[in-house]
Amino acid sequence: MTFTDVPTVVVNNFLGTIITSTGVESLSANSVVGSITLGADLETVSITGVVDADVASNTGPAITITDHTNIESLTVAGDVTGVSVSGATNLLTAVISADVEGTISFNNNDDLETLTLTGGADLTLGALSTTVETIAA
Repeated sequence: MTFTDVPTVVVNNFLGTIITSTGVESLSANSVVGSITLGADLETVSITGVVDADVASNTGPAITITDHTNIESLTVAGDVTGVSVSGATNLLTAVISADVEGTISFNNNDDLETLTLTGGADLTLGALSTTVETIAA
C-alpha cells in the first residue's frame, strides 16, 4: 500500500509493505510484518509489529528510522526484532512497549525529551547517544 497526500493514515490488519510519501503526517499500523518506507512529512508514527506466520523466523520486523527530521512522536508495540532511531532531530517522545528481540538504539535525536521502555523483560538499550530528560522503564 502506498499513500501520498493523505494527512492521516491508519492501516489495520494488513501484512504487506507500507509506503508513506509526501503529505502523510500521521501513520498508525497495527500488523507490521515487514518493511515500512516512511515519508519525510511524518510527525507521528505508531507501529505494532507482529510475527509473520508465513516466514520461518519467529520474530517481528526490525524498525529503523534514520534522518526523519519531522517525527515528533514514536510508538512501537507488539513484537519486533529491534528498534533503531537516529537523526530524528525533532523527536520529542518515544514509547517502546514492544517485545524487542534485539537491541534498542537511539542516536542523534537532539530534541528527545522522554523515552519510555515498557516491553518484555529482555529489553536491551544498545546505544543512547542523545541527552534525554526522562527515561522510564
